[in-house]
Amino acid sequence: MRKKTKTVVIGAGKIAYTISAALFNSGAPPSAIISRNPRSAEDLAYAFSVPIHSGSLSSIKKNTNIIILSTPDTEIQRTAKLLSALDLPFEKILFIHLSGALSLNLLAPLERKGALTGSLHIMHTFPNKTPQKIEGLPAAIEYSSPRALKEMKSLCGLLKIEPFFLEKGKKTLYHIAGVFAANFLNGNLSASREIAADAGVNDRLFSALFIRITEKTLANIKRSGIEHALSGPVERNDVLTVKEHIKQLRNLYGRKNKNILCNYLHQSLLLTEAAEKKNPGINYRALKHLLICEADKIKN
Repeated sequence: MRKKTKTVVIGAGKIAYTISAALFNSGAPPSAIISRNPRSAEDLAYAFSVPIHSGSLSSIKKNTNIIILSTPDTEIQRTAKLLSALDLPFEKILFIHLSGALSLNLLAPLERKGALTGSLHIMHTFPNKTPQKIEGLPAAIEYSSPRALKEMKSLCGLLKIEPFFLEKGKKTLYHIAGVFAANFLNGNLSASREIAADAGVNDRLFSALFIRITEKTLANIKRSGIEHALSGPVERNDVLTVKEHIKQLRNLYGRKNKNILCNYLHQSLLLTEAAEKKNPGINYRALKHLLICEADKIKN
């Protein structure tokens, strides 16, 4: 990385705030913020004393070292094509995108111009524009050349994150794993809140009961591992209780929100796989048969 790093951030959304904050805290704040919404660019620039903000890619200076595409995934390739049409010293610039699911190939128009290209993804939640603490977090990176790798490592040093490498073609699977671990947790808790409300549990009590048990489960997983932290009716092969759960869910949600019943059945099947690893001596065949038959009823 050059001594005087000049970084342009394209996009002014939630991740852009965190990246800009990390660069600011490293002593090398962005030199410019660019967004299709000039007001958004101005707001982000103001937050971190960035001297230039604009709604146009043509505002990028030729002495820029790094350009970070912090845009929606659907806009990365289009933005790369627009950038490739600019009059820039491409061979001196590192272009990176921040998508967790999409590959480095989206930046091919820039690579053909001789640019260094890379992608960087931090497996973290960014629920709003409040900058998240990312110091010490692992980050999946891709790179187009040894020179690009060197620059990517230097950028990771500035951001104080730990780079690691994924096998080619495995990035989407990596991202799906993150969806299961984080996003589906939100979906499960949303369903849990709806079911709890129908049971007469208010929001305050929901937090005391169910957010607490979620936190306890995560603590148990961290301490003992996924399978050994497993408990509940599926793990103990309690077919009678699972049947009663299905009956209640079918009666209450069979028409108004069938997704809740589907979710219960499919996740219970996943739990049987974890339970078999924890308890290899227990036969879960009858329970799995029940869950599969009930899932087939929904399809039909």
